[in-house]
Amino acid sequence: IKEDRLVRGVEIDVERPDGSRCIALPYPTPIHDETGRVAGAVSVHVDVTQQRQTQDALQQALRAKDDFLGLVSHELKTPLTAISGNSRSLLLHGDQLDDETRTQALADIVEEGDRLQHLVENMLVLSRMADGRDIDLEPILVQRVVPRLLRRFQRRMP
Repeated sequence: IKEDRLVRGVEIDVERPDGSRCIALPYPTPIHDETGRVAGAVSVHVDVTQQRQTQDALQQALRAKDDFLGLVSHELKTPLTAISGNSRSLLLHGDQLDDETRTQALADIVEEGDRLQHLVENMLVLSRMADGRDIDLEPILVQRVVPRLLRRFQRRMP
C-alpha cells in the first residue's frame, strides 16, 4: 500500500487471532484522496488453505502414480524381454539348438507369459479397488507361492 500498487496472486501465511494459521491470497487496494495520494486501503484476504492442501494432495497422488507407472513398466518389461528374446532365438536359431535348450526356452516363454498375465490381472484388481468395486478374495497357500517366487528370483539373480 505504501508503494501505491496492487498486489495479486501472492500467497501469504496468516496467523489468526486464535493462533491458528492459514494460507491466504491478499487483495490490498490503495484508496486515493482527491490529490492522488494514498489515503488508505481496502484489503480482502481469501483463505485458500483447503485449496492448497487439496493441490498438495493431488501433487502427491500424481507423484505416486508416476512412481507406480515406472514400477509397472519395469515389471512388464522384464517378462516381455524374456519372451521376446527366447522366441526370437527359437525363430532364428531353433533348428541349431539342442532339445534341452529349446525346451528351456519354451518353458521360459510360458512362465514369463504367465507372469505377465498375473501382472495384468493384479492391475485390473487394483483398478476395481480404486473404483470402489468389490473384488473376489481367495486364500493363498504360502507354501505353494514361495518356492515359485524363489525359483524366479534365483533365475534373475543367480
